[in-house]
This record gives sequence, C-alpha cells and structure tokens, in this order.
Amino acid sequence: MKSGTAKRQNFGLLTAMAWFMFATHGIGYGALEPKEKEYELYLSAKQQFYKNDYEQAIMIYRNLIGAYPTSKYVPEAYFWMGYCYEKMDQPDKAIREFDILVEKHPNDRWAREGQVKVTELAVSLIEQGEKEYEKYLAKGMNSLDRETRLRTIISLAEIQDQEALPLLLQALQNETDPAIKMHLIMATENYAASETVPVLSKILLTETDPNLKMRTLAVFEHIEDSTIVAPLKGVLEREQDPSLRIKAISILQDVQSDTKIPVLLEVLCNSPDASLRLKVLGSLEEIDEPAAVQGVLDCLTKEKNPEVRLRMLAVMEGKIGPENIRILKAIVKNDPDVNVRLRTLNILEEMEPDYTIQVLGDLLGPEQNILVRQRALSVLQTLESDKVVAILSTAFQQANDPNLKLDILRSVEGTTSDQILPIIDVALSDEDVNVRLFAIRELRQIEDPEAIRILAKPLKDENVNIRLQTLSALADIPSEETIPLLGEVLEGDKEVNLRLRALNILDGIQSESALPILAKSVKNDSDITVRMRALAVLENLSTESALELISVVLLTDQDQGMRLRAVDALGKVGGAAASPYLIKAAKENSDIYVRLRALQVLQYIDSDAAEEIKSEMIKDYYD
Repeated sequence: MKSGTAKRQNFGLLTAMAWFMFATHGIGYGALEPKEKEYELYLSAKQQFYKNDYEQAIMIYRNLIGAYPTSKYVPEAYFWMGYCYEKMDQPDKAIREFDILVEKHPNDRWAREGQVKVTELAVSLIEQGEKEYEKYLAKGMNSLDRETRLRTIISLAEIQDQEALPLLLQALQNETDPAIKMHLIMATENYAASETVPVLSKILLTETDPNLKMRTLAVFEHIEDSTIVAPLKGVLEREQDPSLRIKAISILQDVQSDTKIPVLLEVLCNSPDASLRLKVLGSLEEIDEPAAVQGVLDCLTKEKNPEVRLRMLAVMEGKIGPENIRILKAIVKNDPDVNVRLRTLNILEEMEPDYTIQVLGDLLGPEQNILVRQRALSVLQTLESDKVVAILSTAFQQANDPNLKLDILRSVEGTTSDQILPIIDVALSDEDVNVRLFAIRELRQIEDPEAIRILAKPLKDENVNIRLQTLSALADIPSEETIPLLGEVLEGDKEVNLRLRALNILDGIQSESALPILAKSVKNDSDITVRMRALAVLENLSTESALELISVVLLTDQDQGMRLRAVDALGKVGGAAASPYLIKAAKENSDIYVRLRALQVLQYIDSDAAEEIKSEMIKDYYD
C-alpha cells in the first residue's frame, strides 16, 4: 500500500504533466500569437522544464512575470515555478510560489491546482514535524472553492495530528455544504477525542439532515467519555427519527459512567416507543447499581406492554433484594399477563425463603390460573424452610378450587409424614370427591401408624369409592391396629363388596384379635356371602378359638350351606381339636346331610370314630 504522501505526490505529478501537455500543444487558452515575446518566454520555460532544468525554467518564468505582470501566462508561471521547486525537493519554496498564485489570482483556474499543491506539501511537512505549515491548511479549509475545501479536509484527515483537530472543528462549525460537512465529521472520527463533543453536539442540536446526525453519532461511538451523555440525552428527548434514538441508546450502552443511568431510566419510563424501551433494557442489563435496579422496578409498575415487562424482569433477575418484595408481590398477584407472573416467580425462587414464602402464601388461595399455581407450588417445594408445609396447609384450607387443592396435595408428596398428615386429614373432609380420593392415595404412600387413625374418617364417607379406596389403603398397612376399623366396616357398612373387602384384609392379618369381629360377622351378617367369607377367614386362622366359632356355626346356623361349609372348615383344620365337633355333628345334627358330610370328613380325621358312628347309624336304621 502506498502512503498518503506518495498518493498525493503521484496525483500532483499527473496533474502537472497533463497541464504541461496542454500548454506545449497550445491547448486550453486558445490560439496564441507566435511572435509575442511573452509567449516565447513561456514556451522557453516549458522547454527547460521538459529538459528537467528546473532552475533555468524558474529563472525564465520570473523574467516572464517581471516583464509582463499582466500576462495571461502569469498564474501558470507561478504554478510551474512551485512545481519546479517541488521537483528540486524544496517544498517550502514550492509552497510559497503556490501560495502567491492563490493569493494574487484566486479566481484563476490555476489557483485551485495551486491550493491543492499547497495542501499536499503542507501535509507532508506537518507529518515531518513542521507544525508551522498548518496555517496553509487553514487557508484551504476557508477557501471559497468547494473542491478545494473538500481536498484540504481529506488531506488533513490523513494526518491524524492532534494539533490539526482545532482546524477541523473550526471548519466544521463554519461549513454549510452538506457533503463537505459529512467529510469533516468523518475526519473527526479518527481523533475520538472529547474535544470534538461540543461541536458535534451542536450539529445534533441544529442540523436537519438525518444522515449527518447519524454520522455524528457514529463518531460518538469512538469516544469513551461521559461528556457524550448530555448530547445523547438531547437526541433521545428531541429526535423523532427512531433510528437515531436507537443509535443513541446503543452508544450509551458502552459509556462507562453512572451518569448514563438517569438518562436510560427516563427513556425507559416515559418513551412511547416500545422498541426503544427494549433497547434501553439491553443497555441496563449489565448494570448492578441499586439506583438502576430500583429505577427499572419503578418503571415496571407503570409499564403497559407485557413484552417490555417480561424483559424488565429478565434484566432484574438476580439483582432484586428483599426491599423490593412489595413490588414483586403486587406483580405476581395482579399482573394481567401470565408470563409476567411466571417470570416473577422465577425471581422469587432465588430470594431468601422467608420472603418468598410470605408472597406465595398470599398468592395460592386467590390465584385462578393453573400455570401460576403450579409454578408457585413448585417454587415452594424448592424452599428449605419449616414454614412451607404450614403455608400449604393454610392455603389448602382457604382454597375454594378443587384443582388448587389437588395441586397442593401433589406438591407435598415426598415430605415427611408429620408434615403431610395434617393436610391430608383436612383433605379427607373436603367436599370434592377427587380431593378426598387423592388424599387417600397419598396416605397409601405413608408408613406411619398415625395414618391408620386418619383413615377412620373416610371409612364413613358417603361415597362408596372413597370407602373402597380407604380399605385398599388399610390393606397396605397389615397391622393389628387396623382391626377395629375393619370391624366398623363389617358392622356398619351397607355395601356387601366393602364388607367382603374388610374380611379379605382380616384374612391377611391373621390375628386372634379379629375373632370377636369375625364372630359377629359370621353369625349376624345379613348376607350369606359375607358369612361364608368370614367362615373362611376363621378356617385360615386355624386356632382353637377359631374352631370353637366354626363349631357354633355348625351347630346353630340356620342355613344348611353354612353348616355344610362349617363341616368342611373343620375338616380342613383337621387334627384332634376338630374331631369332637365333627363327632357331635355326625351324631346329633338334625340335618341328615350335615350328619353325612360330618361323617365323611371324620373318616379322614378319626377313622375309628367314623366307623363307630357308621355302625350306630346302621343299627339304628334296622332297629
């Protein structure tokens, strides 16, 4: 890549050669009189230039100017003298000749080229440390010629010399041409200095061209200084163009100063543009200052747009402290948007449990939205606090919605029995069948003797399915402590299937403590199926006391089937203990079928006794 100086030198060389060709071929100034002495001098100087005899060319040009000061060749003579000095590596003398050209003949076409050469040479010298030549750049930027000003600005921008910045800023304040103004603004970008802020701020304040304003804001992007906060605030307050406002917010985002916080909050709370408010939130996301957090929360209470409210909460997540619990409580209870309330619950989940519990306890009862309720309950489950179950219990008692009650019951799954049992105890009295059923299912997961006491309540429930599920729960607790409850079912429940289920449970317990209950059931139950099942339970018990109860059935029951079943039961028990009852039945029972059945069974237990009875029966028959 060529340097800026090399490019400028090439450009100057091409320009000079072009003009040289035009001049030596008589082009550009019309037909010349060959006999005129001034032309002869002019042509002679050109010929010396062409021979690279620059000193001789300069001398002839001076003679031309001295002899014919009003000649039309004078402006060109000054230009070529300057060019000869440049070729001789005498830039200071070259600048002097070019400058005389510009001063004495400002309206001549050669003056523009002369000013370009002044600028090029001055820039080259300034780059070498010759600061005194900056005055020539100032002349170029104040030129009445538009192209001259533009070329000067471009050259000056290439220097990037801090001492040249005032020249650019002065020109920027005076310039009226939009295109040149754009180049001036672009030139200041290379400096990224706070000194540019006042001038650029004035452009933002007074300029009507949005492109110039946008370019000015682009310069601000490179100025890491709090001085740009005030002009950016002005843009946000005055501008109607949304792209300019968005740009201003983007720049503020990178400003490392707390002075931007009030500006951003002002926009967040008061701007009617939702997209701008969202952009502000992006700028506030990395700021943890308490003032910023409180400001966003204050704006949140006024914000109508749910998307913006959600973004506010996302920005504040992890930054909100207990002092803001009141605002969070109001949002989670009253916000019309479900997603906003859910997001607020996410924030509450990260806070101290005592504060979160306080909010969620008040929320559960009146909350109608199932998603919010479920999220609130899941948050409560994550909290490690003894107060959680108490809050859930209170919420359960206050709730009117069966679905909420079911959610609460689900949320306490897996907690310790001493925590969950009080809630289940209340749930078993609930008016909703599904709630009562779910509570019973919960009890089946708990291995705690206290659960047996609680199950006494649903055994009297008016709903058959509730009572059946309660018996299933009791079956999961094979304990003698359940026997009294099963006895209540056998004595009081009108449903045959439930009484049979109670007997099945007693059969599994296999305890003599159940004998009084079985005795009543086998003797008094109105349903033959129940009495038969009670007899089978006694049979499986196989104790002497059970044999006595079976024998009572055998001797006293009015139903032949029961008596026959009692005989079979005695036979199944077998052994010497059953023999006396069977002998008595075979000899004394008034029902011939019972006597024959007893004799048949006795044959397997006590064959001698059976033969003796058989002989007596034959004898009686023949007698």
